[in-house]
Amino acid sequence: MSLPRATQLAGRVHELSIMDDLVRQVTDGRGNVVWVEGESGIGKSTLLGAVMHRLGEAGCTVLGAAGDEFMTDFPLRLMAECLGVSTRSTDADRAELARMLQGDAAGVLSLGAVGERMIALIDRLCASGPVVLTLDDLQWADEASVGLWHRLARSVDQIPLLVMAGCRPTPAHRALRRLRTVVADLGARVIDLGPLDQAAASALATMTLGARPGPRLTAELDRAAGNPLYLRELTEALSRDALLRIAAGEAELVGEAGTTPESLVAAVARRLDFLSEFAHRTLRVAALLGTEFDVAECAVVTGRSTHQLAEMVDEAIATGVLRNEGRRLRFRHELIRQVLVEQSPPAVREEFHRGMARALAEADYDRDVVARHLLAGGRLDAWAANWLAGIPETMVRTTPAVSAELLTRAVAEAGSGGANLPTLRCRLAQAQFWLGRFEESASNAEAVFRAEPGGEVEGVARVQFVRAAGRLGRFTDALAVVTSGLANPDVPPRWRARLAALSTLLLVDLEQEQEARARAEEAFAMARQCDDAFAAAFPYHALAILDPDAQYELRDKAMAVLGTADTDPEVVDLRLVLLARELSELVTDARWSEYDAELPRALVMAERAGTVRGSWIAGEATFASFLRGRWDEAIAHVAGIPEQMNGNPLAYLHGFVATIAYSREQRALAEEHLRLAGYVDGVELADLPFHQRTVVGDALAHAAEAHGDPVRALALRTAWLALTPARQAECVELAPDIVRLALDVGDRDLAATTTACLTATLAPSRFDMVITGCCQAMLADDAEGLLAQAELCRRYGWLPFQAFALEEAAVRLARTGQVKAARTALTTAVRGYAEFDASWRIRRAEARLRPLGVRRGPGGVRQRASHGWAALTRSEQRIVRMIAAGMSNPDIAAELYLSRNTVQTHVSHILAKLGMRSRIEVVREYPRHAERLGGSG
Repeated sequence: MSLPRATQLAGRVHELSIMDDLVRQVTDGRGNVVWVEGESGIGKSTLLGAVMHRLGEAGCTVLGAAGDEFMTDFPLRLMAECLGVSTRSTDADRAELARMLQGDAAGVLSLGAVGERMIALIDRLCASGPVVLTLDDLQWADEASVGLWHRLARSVDQIPLLVMAGCRPTPAHRALRRLRTVVADLGARVIDLGPLDQAAASALATMTLGARPGPRLTAELDRAAGNPLYLRELTEALSRDALLRIAAGEAELVGEAGTTPESLVAAVARRLDFLSEFAHRTLRVAALLGTEFDVAECAVVTGRSTHQLAEMVDEAIATGVLRNEGRRLRFRHELIRQVLVEQSPPAVREEFHRGMARALAEADYDRDVVARHLLAGGRLDAWAANWLAGIPETMVRTTPAVSAELLTRAVAEAGSGGANLPTLRCRLAQAQFWLGRFEESASNAEAVFRAEPGGEVEGVARVQFVRAAGRLGRFTDALAVVTSGLANPDVPPRWRARLAALSTLLLVDLEQEQEARARAEEAFAMARQCDDAFAAAFPYHALAILDPDAQYELRDKAMAVLGTADTDPEVVDLRLVLLARELSELVTDARWSEYDAELPRALVMAERAGTVRGSWIAGEATFASFLRGRWDEAIAHVAGIPEQMNGNPLAYLHGFVATIAYSREQRALAEEHLRLAGYVDGVELADLPFHQRTVVGDALAHAAEAHGDPVRALALRTAWLALTPARQAECVELAPDIVRLALDVGDRDLAATTTACLTATLAPSRFDMVITGCCQAMLADDAEGLLAQAELCRRYGWLPFQAFALEEAAVRLARTGQVKAARTALTTAVRGYAEFDASWRIRRAEARLRPLGVRRGPGGVRQRASHGWAALTRSEQRIVRMIAAGMSNPDIAAELYLSRNTVQTHVSHILAKLGMRSRIEVVREYPRHAERLGGSG
């Protein structure tokens, strides 16, 4: 069965054959990506609509929406419309998503959390059957929706999802241009729709008129330049004007040529002239609602009843202005809506938008719907200022750019005497903070409390100033604001308690230890009086820095105080910070049972919060997997970090993947992750932030050694020595290779300097002590000491460092003639490297020992399979069993207490190893391999 050959699809035989193939694939359970591009009216929407219609008839779930210029500033609005997300939805998941977008859901700190939930919703829909998701007019989409479309496009190898996009070449914002360059790399079908040739245009006219066009009509229709929409508008205009004569199966133009509209816009405008005055006037208002709207929404903004609007809707459908899309109405083409919009002068349109905003707010429509009309309405009146003053901070977090724009207008128009000015300015400071505009945030917050408004608004403003000033390193300024706030009885107790709590860390940063301890006690007392969990927990965080030996106990106390409540964003944020630090300390103290119990809960919590702070959890998981030799898991954790989070300060994680890739002799993968770590053309290593600089330098050093240049490798690594002692302590894992290379090239002084830096570490962890022990043993040529450190690494689970220490011991044993012991150490080291596929490290170890007359013992190294079912790790085998049981990625994530992103990455690796294109293939093949994987067939 082929796609319906509607009149508008004449001349698109090749494109339809592509779509036929895609329809067959998705109904068979294989996802795909389609990108359709072309000028306005060329037939993009018609082609996409035909596919959606066909798949809907086949029982697939069909999701679609089109962008318009009102949406571009509202994150995830287009995707929300596509998914039917609304607080009025009867579906609990969709209604919850709408509340999250408005900032009304507990524990949601950012749009990242909303996007994760949207993808999880689509995953679950795909578990029930094939889904087609289409975003049309993508040139008007907000960047967050474009980003989410991209992420979905990258997941079609796992789920029966056909992701489609329709887009004009212009306008194209940055995210869209970037997306257009990568869709082909995903194996997407890219269709550039060009104009119809004359034969196809004649066929379209024939199907539209029921008769073939004659010579004069053909010449007149050439003015459409092959644009199907323009051609249809011309033929229908000629028919309405009685300028056609049809006889003997031929339609011919009567009267003079050139009487038809000279442009597509003029042709659309002529169509609108046939509407009644009431319909035309109502549609001009409805056009401001967007490409799609419902009758109830139109009734609210026009003041008409749905009964009064029914006749207008029938007329608009009959004249080809609107079409019925289930419970919603849609303009037949975006150009029709644009013409209607532009028929009202700009000043009139702004007045309409202001009135619509108020009407929709009073009818309890979603806040983002109201806000987009305020944004388009120009100046803000007193009602709008009151409305903005009432939005919660959580909405400011989820829509910071829109909030900042509206609040800036409101503050400017309020002047110096507006009653809402302190509240508006305080909200503006919060929006600017979440946009990273810390100077502006501090300035607006300071203007609020300098005016001494008292009450909640002054407390919020002072806390906001302290947070922004802290990000700027203005610790003394922040402390002064805390001091005056604590002395001000007009600041409510809750905010005084939070100021006291925050100042404990300021005092630590200013190295005022005694004052920090005293302030912590003061904060504890104030927090008890007002029962504030954040103020009661935060001082423990500061004290843990001052008392490393008691850090576990102090953080346990903080977590106990915070509890499990997720209604306060600051509490959720602090909990993530504490969890990240706790995981780090569990790793470096090798407390793996506690770490393994804590990590899954932390990953899920981080994904739900959706902030960069939450992604720190994935960072700690990456480092832990790297140290344990679970390198596939390390790569999965990095790949699982959402793209919008994948920048500073997390870019350094790609350096670990690059190091892994060079160790496995996978140069292309290494270079890709170096680029993601910020090491691109024109950027010097010294220009990168310290953590990126050190980790990227380590990866590049592996490459230099592989190319036989140990001097360059050493130079790349010695950037570690230029760091402050505190920074050195954050990446001590780099020191052993510096000492090794320094000794190899004969620079003993450098090796000694590096080792001395390690011994200066305060309150060293187990990991610090083992690294220091390795370096000291290398410097002393102490083979027995290295063997002892290797045994500690084995006991503590740091397997790459166990292999490293054994390699170094083997070199020293061989130099002293202990060939048998050297061979044993080398063989064990090589087997260790083989466990995580570090083929280059194996070659390095063998090359160093060969000139000393030592080769590894018999039996060889068992190479782990890289492809096929035997290549699956234990974690991947478990996930395969769940896929075979029909579980979606969110369901698997919930079962394993992992983030959905991490599960998706594991599934991608599974498909790559098995050489499969979809989960359906895994399900079909699983029974043949179930016994090997520990399942039942």
